[in-house]
Amino acid sequence: MEVIFVNYHKFIDSSGIHIFFLANELERLGVRCTACVPRGVESVISCGTPLFKTISYSTAGLGSLLSTLTRKRKEMIVHAWTPRENVRLMSLFLAKICSSPYCVHLEDNEEDILASHLGMPYEKAARLPRFKLLRVPLPLIRPKQYRAFLGGAAGVTCIMDSLKNFVPAGIPLLTFWPACEPEFFDIPVTPDQEVRLSLGISPEECVITYTGNVHQTNAGEVGDLYVAVGLLNKQGKQVRLLRVGSNHADMCPKAVQAGERYAVELGSQFPKELINFIASADILVQPGRSDSFNDYRFPSKLPMYFASGRPVVLPRTNIGVHVRDGVECLHLGDGFPEDIAAKIAVLLEDSRFARAIGVAGRDFARKKFSWEKAAQDVKQFYEQIL
Repeated sequence: MEVIFVNYHKFIDSSGIHIFFLANELERLGVRCTACVPRGVESVISCGTPLFKTISYSTAGLGSLLSTLTRKRKEMIVHAWTPRENVRLMSLFLAKICSSPYCVHLEDNEEDILASHLGMPYEKAARLPRFKLLRVPLPLIRPKQYRAFLGGAAGVTCIMDSLKNFVPAGIPLLTFWPACEPEFFDIPVTPDQEVRLSLGISPEECVITYTGNVHQTNAGEVGDLYVAVGLLNKQGKQVRLLRVGSNHADMCPKAVQAGERYAVELGSQFPKELINFIASADILVQPGRSDSFNDYRFPSKLPMYFASGRPVVLPRTNIGVHVRDGVECLHLGDGFPEDIAAKIAVLLEDSRFARAIGVAGRDFARKKFSWEKAAQDVKQFYEQIL
């Protein structure tokens, strides 16, 4: 069996990272894998050593696939990693020249992301004339085309069960959760002081690490975390925010002001470096609240957060629905800055309670997050389709 994964971007974002680890595990199970990205094939090394082949869109239809075409075509499948337009076009092309079926992977409410980009309700965006949609970046869906693309799929994989709402009736479905590297389970519970000192953070300070980019859809909730850190410092608590990621949208002025005083901005880092910054944390926070964006996503940082043994604060949505408040995590209420600050304060005031939540969260991660298990389920799904 051979699988060609088609991604909308390089290997430096969560989608590319998921493909990397899933493809490596599938290779170990005897499935030949190729990952096709628009450009930046060399970015795969940011995740580690790939066991699979990598190609770019520009070479996908040329010599890179000649060996594929000589194999039994019934044993091939194209796996489109989201139904975004550049992925849709490339996946249909590959499925045609390889005479193979295709699957589609869903990891977000793509309609909500398009609506946020255009600044209008999705229903209005779906009625826009074709020439206006041509101006929308290719790594976003086209309303009519993406629906037809899902309808023609041999199967759909989902990162959360809620995403099944977007799948036409009768299409085979599989939900699987992403995981993290096994090394995260070996992080000592005591924060890494060496990394903290190198960043000018003293042992007396509480460190909250946040790993993730800021974009139009989440700028408000990430900004709430920044403001919450500012509130805690005003209350006399020494709290620093260690931030890994890039900004593709602006946060509110209060968040910017808090960031200037209390945040250490590290910008984009290689995925394999994230373990160092998470190991430096006392507490890990996933800001947000239940809404049309968060209810359908799986924040890829959460397996790392729970596996690290640190106490995790998160909203009661997506993965938050599956963990117990006060046992394996602390649930946010409304998710606004005062609420985030109050939950962090609870952990700061009771170190035993914080430690117990971290230990229970790590146990939850051991049971639920496994790339090996995910690959086994996906392989079985492919076999059923083929």
